[in-house]
Amino acid sequence: TSSSENNQITGMTYWKAKNVFLTTCEDGTLRFWNYEDNKQKDFLRFDNEDGVFKPTSVILSPNEEKLFIGFSNGMIRVYAVKEFSLVKEFSFRKNPITILKVTSDGKFIACATTDETDVNVIDILNADDYSLLTTLKGQAGAFTGLDWSKDTTYIASSSLDGEMRIFHAKKGVMVNNYEDLKNIEWDSYSRTYGWPVMGYYDSGAERLTAVQLSEKKIESNKVLALGNETGEIRVYNYPILAANNRFIKGDVCHAGKVTCVQFSDKQDVLFTAGSEGIIYKWDISTK
Repeated sequence: TSSSENNQITGMTYWKAKNVFLTTCEDGTLRFWNYEDNKQKDFLRFDNEDGVFKPTSVILSPNEEKLFIGFSNGMIRVYAVKEFSLVKEFSFRKNPITILKVTSDGKFIACATTDETDVNVIDILNADDYSLLTTLKGQAGAFTGLDWSKDTTYIASSSLDGEMRIFHAKKGVMVNNYEDLKNIEWDSYSRTYGWPVMGYYDSGAERLTAVQLSEKKIESNKVLALGNETGEIRVYNYPILAANNRFIKGDVCHAGKVTCVQFSDKQDVLFTAGSEGIIYKWDISTK
């Protein structure tokens, strides 16, 4: 457990090559956590003459050459990871960038935010020149999860009001007939609503605030980590189709809502963060 951050942890991503976790926090910092030593390795503070930038989301590109950070004022910064230098700074919005997701081929970036009229939108950017390609509208509530399809054609999203939507990213439209999309392969699963977590809700559990599907299998099973608004962490075999599905691990640990869940690919380890600014490291092996 670490409590070096002072405010709500807003984003978390795993740097595989360095075996380091990166977190963004409302205190205006990006922090680097050593996986083995369980200690903070370094940090970067975002300050300017107007005060402190508050980072609200963070993601690495699939090849781990670029780091994308979204901020509370709608700004996005791109860093070259090798020398950790600022490559680009730009903005299309003035509201927080709550989720960033890069396609598996590294060509497109999805940015969940709200526009100037407070409508929830997903901006699709070209990852080479950072130009705005299209904007997706139709999600009623604030975004809680965002996932690309493996072929980069579709984006699925979930929201605070219990809604799940699928968009055709290339056409820039919302899909109304989900029956045609049953066999889509998704590059990730981070949505707080949808059929993979319906058994969780059928059990009467609290609303989810953070979800992640592990890239590796544990004892031949896909594993799904869940965090909810009361601070509880659960780990299930994927998918959770029935209310009586037993979870592998579970505990109430965070004082506030869980804001981030993140797997390591080195071992059977899960990192979680909450609104109280504390990070937990979990051994999720079933042995």
